[in-house]
Amino acid sequence: MKRQRLVRLGGTVVLVLALMMLLAALAYGQTAQLPIFDTSTKTVSNPFAVAGDTLTVTVTVSNTGAGDANPAYVVDVLPPGLHYVSGSATGGAMYNSAQNYILWSGAVAAHSAVTFRYQVTSSLAVDEYVTNWATVGTNLQGSVVLTGSVILTGTGSIVTGTMQVPPFTFGASVLGVQSPAAPLWVDVSPTQGGVITTPNGITITIPAGAVNGNYRIAYNPIATPPVTLPTGLNFGQFYFGLHVFQNGVIVDPLPLNDPPGATVDINYGPTLGSLQFPNSQDLLEDTLGLYYWDGSAWSTSGISTTVFINTDRLTAHLSHLSQFGLFGQPPYRLYLPIVMKNATP
Repeated sequence: MKRQRLVRLGGTVVLVLALMMLLAALAYGQTAQLPIFDTSTKTVSNPFAVAGDTLTVTVTVSNTGAGDANPAYVVDVLPPGLHYVSGSATGGAMYNSAQNYILWSGAVAAHSAVTFRYQVTSSLAVDEYVTNWATVGTNLQGSVVLTGSVILTGTGSIVTGTMQVPPFTFGASVLGVQSPAAPLWVDVSPTQGGVITTPNGITITIPAGAVNGNYRIAYNPIATPPVTLPTGLNFGQFYFGLHVFQNGVIVDPLPLNDPPGATVDINYGPTLGSLQFPNSQDLLEDTLGLYYWDGSAWSTSGISTTVFINTDRLTAHLSHLSQFGLFGQPPYRLYLPIVMKNATP
């Protein structure tokens, strides 16, 4: 009797195992047939935009999975500073003026890609930058609600049948630059350095080995620094950003390999930059230094500055790239009181 019970019990176990294996195979088959969008890309025709420029945005939806996406959806929210050009959407994309986003939907077969484009105009101020995010998913359930660049649905997720597919978000950045001067930039890599020379006497040198990836470094002059000045210092007329782009997306501040780091040479005079050394009384020349803006205050962390008084220039060594300003101490004057006495006969 025990043996018969074991046989029956064993048969049950075999049946259960067989059912589990079948379910696992089915689940694996469902998982293997899901679309995958994580290589989708967005590019902008000019990441350095003067106010009024028209830019072309290209979105490529790539499905590297084994399953077809039918339909797939892309919701592309326009940030402040970028404005849709009426009638410019192609490839089946449509503009929703009420909620200010581009919507595309269509089939994306397994191991294939589709592309659509649209145009925007820029109203970005100098040194203002935005990232234009898009989110792609498939089979949106319920009504679509936009929250920033994130898609929420009636069920809070994007699903295919009974299998959840995480949406993929990707973007491209645009930097506002000064008009009418053209922006200056250089492409650098681990084996290739570059030099930027500006019209106002600044030379930025980024040697080979300073970065660990492929980047575009862009110089952008800024009219005035943030209101907060370093304690006891005055502004020295040079304020600029060294912005770092990778695949069209801004990624600064960027730490550098140091050594070799990077160098900034500023030829400030005697008249360049309105400092008028050595005759100017604006700043004490031997106190000049390059500072960077850390988001809340000016700092010299990772920067060393050497001033060459005889040649009216300075050199700063950098261990990172971000926004920089030239500052120095104002001259201090000592005023003695004048005492007047009435003359006595």
